[in-house]
Amino acid sequence: MLPPVSGSHLSPLELVLIAFEGDAFEGDILGALGELAGSGMVRIVDLAFVSKLADGTVTVLEAQELSKELGEAIRALAGEPVGLLSEGDLMEMADDIDPGQTAASILVEHLWLDRFATALRKANGQLLLAERIPHDVAVEARAALIEAGKAARS
Repeated sequence: MLPPVSGSHLSPLELVLIAFEGDAFEGDILGALGELAGSGMVRIVDLAFVSKLADGTVTVLEAQELSKELGEAIRALAGEPVGLLSEGDLMEMADDIDPGQTAASILVEHLWLDRFATALRKANGQLLLAERIPHDVAVEARAALIEAGKAARS
């Protein structure tokens, strides 16, 4: 069992905003997220949904405001919300989603980085850049590298 999110000890956190057309947060998304959290690699610190109607009206839904079934599934993943994401934060995120979309806002604690992050802090290390490379960019770069390798061998 993981210790509760409290005190001064937190592993690195990342905020992820994932948009869906309509309110289609379905399929195996929660199952996959549950497996990831169950692996001990990450902890879901906070999770909420932001919906923007076609007319631009924004609605913020936290776990306790969702349908009973979905709310229970999310609480099983994240426990009771810690509340690190405020309604103001979520309303600001609404600027990043298009009308007619719903977005899942997930605050993830990277437990797999804990020991490394602790060692960096003790050594007065400073994070200068952390950037996520989009999947399609990585696939394209890999394909170009493979092609360059083939061309160099011929």
